[in-house]
Amino acid sequence: MGSGSSQSADVSGPTQLEDKYYPEWIKNPENIKDLSGKVALITGVSTASGLGFYATKALASKGAQCVITVRNVEKGNAVVAELEAKLKEEGIDAKPIAVMKMDNCDFESIRGFADEFKKQYHRLDIVCNNAGVMGLDVQMTKDGFDIQIQTNHLSHFLMTLRLWPLLKSTAEKHGDVTLTQVSSGASEKGKPTVDASNLNNPHPPHGLLLYLAPYVLGGSTGHWARYGQSKLANVLFANELQRRLKDAGLGDKMKSTSCHPGLAATNLQITTQKGGGMKDGAGYQKGGQSCADGSLPLVMAVAHPTLCEGGAYYGPSEGRTGSPIKTTNENPLAYDEAAAKALWEASEKAVGEEFKLCGQSWFKPDKLCAVTVHRRIRSFLHMGGEGGFGKGGFGDKGKGKGKKGKGKGKGKGKQEEKQWVPMTKLGRLVNDSKINNLEEIYLHSLPIKEPEIIDHFYPPGSLKDEVLKIHPVQKMTSAGQTNRFVCYVLVGDTNGHIGLGSKCAKEVATAIRGGIIAAKLNLIPVRRGFWGNRIGLPHTVPMKVHGKCGSVRARLIPAPRGSGIVGSPVMKKMMAFAGISDCFTCSCGHTRTTANFAKATFEALKATYGYLTPDLWTATRFTNSPFQEFTDYLAQSKKVATY
Repeated sequence: MGSGSSQSADVSGPTQLEDKYYPEWIKNPENIKDLSGKVALITGVSTASGLGFYATKALASKGAQCVITVRNVEKGNAVVAELEAKLKEEGIDAKPIAVMKMDNCDFESIRGFADEFKKQYHRLDIVCNNAGVMGLDVQMTKDGFDIQIQTNHLSHFLMTLRLWPLLKSTAEKHGDVTLTQVSSGASEKGKPTVDASNLNNPHPPHGLLLYLAPYVLGGSTGHWARYGQSKLANVLFANELQRRLKDAGLGDKMKSTSCHPGLAATNLQITTQKGGGMKDGAGYQKGGQSCADGSLPLVMAVAHPTLCEGGAYYGPSEGRTGSPIKTTNENPLAYDEAAAKALWEASEKAVGEEFKLCGQSWFKPDKLCAVTVHRRIRSFLHMGGEGGFGKGGFGDKGKGKGKKGKGKGKGKGKQEEKQWVPMTKLGRLVNDSKINNLEEIYLHSLPIKEPEIIDHFYPPGSLKDEVLKIHPVQKMTSAGQTNRFVCYVLVGDTNGHIGLGSKCAKEVATAIRGGIIAAKLNLIPVRRGFWGNRIGLPHTVPMKVHGKCGSVRARLIPAPRGSGIVGSPVMKKMMAFAGISDCFTCSCGHTRTTANFAKATFEALKATYGYLTPDLWTATRFTNSPFQEFTDYLAQSKKVATY
């Protein structure tokens, strides 16, 4: 029933039980693969009587570079000393185990740890989200959440989010990245449930999975109901992450799993007494198994050569005790996709950050270098004909690119996508993973002249497109009257990026394809903000902005959360594609001209990065552009690439 390692002070030692499976299981090469060269992160290894201690020992014995997290570094160093002594006694020449400070009760500590980890390590292959507390009385963290849901789930969600760029780059370069969430049998007891409609209810009903607001988690449902709900959140998070990995095309390189230790005699159950739960922790442990045996499902979940599978759930063969096996969670809700999605979205709101596996979100306020960023973005958005932005996106540039749409249909298109040969310097840097996100391109005002650059950052289907209008045009020539079609296309990721393009062609299909290409070349960042308090994710425009095209003027005004988009269908569609959910609008001029109305709205969305507000005023940091940083790399090719 216990899981993870406690972050509370020791009360007494756990019951000492015999290790029935651990010693022989980890020595068998068929159970744990070779981990040489891999970096493993294990959270909550603050005691020698926790699951993390024995999991770290097993991973280190197979060659992994292990990093453990603790709240108290001095205590962590003592644990490492004991770990290394045990490994030395067994004649294992393991790599030194590193200790890093991280407090699961403090989101800022999580962010600081993630930043420091990325500075010290250039890869991350294994993540064991093991830290946890159990059955404690109501305690609120400094971030305003119940200590059990924040320690057991929210902090691990935020840590995974912050380490995602490193995890993704490791998967792309080396493959075989695994993340596991340590759950508990309590996720199955009493069948905890989720009701997303009550996430903002100060008095949620019994059985609610979690209440993500500055109130008590689960109301009066008690110690164990809250604990079971937080452990169910671990399984739902693991399963939803696996589904999103598959959708992002990363399922063959990364795996997300979950596990439970059964009834393991860990220090967690003893320290629970101090928090008001488990009055007879030592007596309860006698019906279970040793802490070392309880750690084996965790080891199997990340390091088994054949049984480690994405979306799998691991535990003891007999429920509470036994050798590790792949099993299933008895709670049907653990495999409910709607519940998992609701949890994911609620977790994003709780930590105040969006977790996107592909197409990284635009800069967060704590990452902005204020004046420099806004000056560069403003310059980038007003480049006009260069790179398909501004007027160039709707003029002759679109016509030139349209010729590439001709050919033998879908077969040729797929072949060209697989065999993309970049023709520009920016294309080469993107194709060779020297540039890993769109924000770096926008920050340095680099012109985008190949639509494949945009496709590189978005897996198929993640960048939505929609035809706004198709209208015929006629032209009288010496050969007679010719008919052509002009198509206006909108693309966006509903997460702060939107593009608008047009194309004129003899055939509608050709015009649509050309419009999509022009819109991708015209993709811009849209800054989003808040109306009133900065709670949850940005939902509206950050200030009043306006745009103009022809006689049409469009104005966007911030609106309270829940207002929706008050405007015409064209405006609603464009702001939905940009990821804006609440906005007041006003317009004047000949708004029935769809093309001019769409362009005016597009200019207004561009203007969201036209102003510098006090909340973004931080120290300026100057960095080299990718063209400067990779000058030698670009000079290696014999082919001459253009800008």
